[in-house]
Amino acid sequence: MNSLEDLLSIQLCSTKTNITNNELKKLNLKNNLTKNRSLLIKKNLFPNGEIKWQFTWIYPNLKLTDLKKKIDTYEFNDDNKSEYDPLQIIFQEEYNAIMNSVLDDDSKKINNIKNLLKKYVKKVIEERFQPIMKNVEFIYTDDNIPRSECKMRISFLSDGCSTSFYPDISTRVRDVGSIKPNRGTVDFGGWFNISTVIHEIGHAIGLEHEHQSLCGFKPVWDNDLLYLYFKITDNWGINDIKSNITNKINDNYTFMNNYDPYSIMIYGIPSKLTLNGVGSKKNYKFSSNDIYFINLIYGKKKTIEELKEWYYIIYNQPFILTPGSLLNSNNENNFSFSPILYAVLFILLCIAAIYLVPILKKNFKIKKFFKHLL
Repeated sequence: MNSLEDLLSIQLCSTKTNITNNELKKLNLKNNLTKNRSLLIKKNLFPNGEIKWQFTWIYPNLKLTDLKKKIDTYEFNDDNKSEYDPLQIIFQEEYNAIMNSVLDDDSKKINNIKNLLKKYVKKVIEERFQPIMKNVEFIYTDDNIPRSECKMRISFLSDGCSTSFYPDISTRVRDVGSIKPNRGTVDFGGWFNISTVIHEIGHAIGLEHEHQSLCGFKPVWDNDLLYLYFKITDNWGINDIKSNITNKINDNYTFMNNYDPYSIMIYGIPSKLTLNGVGSKKNYKFSSNDIYFINLIYGKKKTIEELKEWYYIIYNQPFILTPGSLLNSNNENNFSFSPILYAVLFILLCIAAIYLVPILKKNFKIKKFFKHLL
């Protein structure tokens, strides 16, 4: 059996797993591991045009040493900075400033960190999602309305990160109505980084895991190694692994475009978990395809050129769609071939044939006459 030491990419926190230290020693694992943590529904999940959201529980009764374990930090350099959302870099700078403060005691640092987490969840919603979602308004309610009326209740409570509501999607058994009003429906309790916030809010608006697409990503799983890996990293059982990793998404209700390896909705999956060497790289920001499909349903920018400009302003990188991504939509400036267009082209060809056939026949007779003379 392969050693898992070079496979694991998720930090092992004592609160995330019930695996004993003896089991870890047998697997030859290290504790200083880094953390790891898309397809889009074809319909607007919020036809009333709004998403009311608020914060609920934020790490109650957590000591500073335990809170530090929940915060992801990365080593940035000139070569890898462009891989991350700029919000992660700014967040990390502010977080380090809080932790390095010599004037504040632990309780004040804890309070400042909690406010920082709230600040950057708001930033992700306001600066990443809202600009490309014209048809839906994110309405921050704080405690102004009962939690039961708020579909997106953001908490920092569990041992993982998850989204527990998918409105009007028949394939999902969980819905906001089945979640107790005092509980969160989007949770970042296990760890916090900007890419995870984007990923989970992406789920809330209808984005699915890209590695579960029927297109492109086709690993042959080493099931024993796969189950062991995610048992250790996420404390998942077989059903969790099937739901989040191996099951393929039904293409009847999603845009099933070409596989996008740069999507924020893809998991980092080591190739050694597969028998055919097929893996996927973890991404830390929106891909061009993510942006395009969110805009396709929820609409903000009218043209691809506007999307390109917005994406470049945010990430300082070109907006490049994977081949085959452009789809017919209600966006008036998105050009694509529709059945109506095909019908019009067919009619034009028929009209052209009606006029051209007599001319061709006449020309054929003239050529035949001259050939007979010669």
